[in-house]
Amino acid sequence: FPLEDLELNVSYLAQRLVSSDRRLATDAEKASTSFALTAGESVVFDNGLNDTGFPGLRVDVKVPGRLVLQFDEVLSANGEARGVRRYGDCNALVWDFAEPGVYEVDAFEPYTMRYVELDVVAGEMVVSAPRFRSYKNPTAKRAQFRASDPTLVEIFDAARETFRQNAVDVFMDCP
Repeated sequence: FPLEDLELNVSYLAQRLVSSDRRLATDAEKASTSFALTAGESVVFDNGLNDTGFPGLRVDVKVPGRLVLQFDEVLSANGEARGVRRYGDCNALVWDFAEPGVYEVDAFEPYTMRYVELDVVAGEMVVSAPRFRSYKNPTAKRAQFRASDPTLVEIFDAARETFRQNAVDVFMDCP
């Protein structure tokens, strides 16, 4: 589509977001804490490793508005998880909530990420229960490797994890 025909240019929106208040959630908080966010505030979650799958969460909308989920494989120097500024691609999902209420939102395409940043552009929301449904080749775990050198085992494990994410059905270079 020509850019001028788009109702919302997500890449343009993501490149211009500025958060006045950003915090990195701890592992304990991810599992049990709700984050009350208003316009200009954000929270960043660390999945612990680069993983491929479907991000989702619960959103309790107090005042209708817009929530942007951005993601990346690394954090920027100032703690952002915004791949749109690093690669020029659009690592962002946008949800517009027109009514107060509790919503369960999920991506319908798999993405690869380690860090997830939730930015409230407008409105007031309580976000909780962040989840990530992995999408990987289940048979790749059958490959085993043992060695006396733990570094070699670590390299094999990383290679197997990369293969699992890049060969769900056919082999590709980027899931």
